[in-house]
Amino acid sequence: MTFGTWTSYDLSDFLLFSGRVYWRMYAAYNEAMWPAHIVLILGGAALIAGLLRPGRLQSRLSLLGLAAVWVLIAWAFFGETYQTINWAAAYIVPLFLVQAMLLAIAALWPTPPRLALPVGFIGAFALSVLAVAVFAYPFLAWVTGQAWQSGEVFGLTPDPTAIATLAVTACLRGPVRWLLMIVPLLWCAATGLTLHALGAPHFFVAPALGLAALLASGIASPPLNRPAA
Repeated sequence: MTFGTWTSYDLSDFLLFSGRVYWRMYAAYNEAMWPAHIVLILGGAALIAGLLRPGRLQSRLSLLGLAAVWVLIAWAFFGETYQTINWAAAYIVPLFLVQAMLLAIAALWPTPPRLALPVGFIGAFALSVLAVAVFAYPFLAWVTGQAWQSGEVFGLTPDPTAIATLAVTACLRGPVRWLLMIVPLLWCAATGLTLHALGAPHFFVAPALGLAALLASGIASPPLNRPAA
């Protein structure tokens, strides 16, 4: 096959499902997982509270909570749901489990990395990204023309969970944050390509927020805005 032949393909030619099937999958998944949404949104609110009152215990709890939802998504979303329309989902499961393991190791380390909300614009930006992932992302599908039942919820679906993880890890002190960002960034890029191939108007949201979190993390090693407990 020549190079010219390959360039004649579009991203959508490599998808194994249509947009209608994709969004119906989310609707069915949400119905099956209800009412876990309430618990997980409250968990997302707890992450926001943890950034506002950082401390060693809060760092452990935040990282362990994130590890738990990455395991949940690996099993319930990719292993049990997404795999029904895309066989490649089985290969994503180990990647999400690796991310969960890294988060858990960081949380259980004798001296865990501390959450350290930056002061000023960067801190406000990190909180805003986390709030968007937890409270606004579930409405994104509806705003862009899909059924509201197809909304993506933090802790249950990968996009808002990856974004929230990036917002939190961007506020960790020390180089470990870069390691914890790799898988979420890869997922933000992958979901952006998938949504673009499906013609979704919000295909840029996850990649843009992921890149912004990465840049925010690199601007400064965040100082604690109050003494850690």
